[in-house]
Amino acid sequence: MMCRKILCLRFLMAIFMSPIVDSFGVCDGKFDEDAIIIVVDYANGSLPGAAKATDEWLKVNR
Repeated sequence: MMCRKILCLRFLMAIFMSPIVDSFGVCDGKFDEDAIIIVVDYANGSLPGAAKATDEWLKVNR
């Protein structure tokens, strides 16, 4: 997966925590200040890894 130098929109689709963590890691430091990040299944209670990975990343990077 290649990322532009600055990202304005990023669509993440993964049902387990580690692929989302990996995706955030690849794009770390490349998000525009006003970027929109879409995480599929964030609110899906049967797939809690998406929300957990996103919340942990936001704690450090918001």
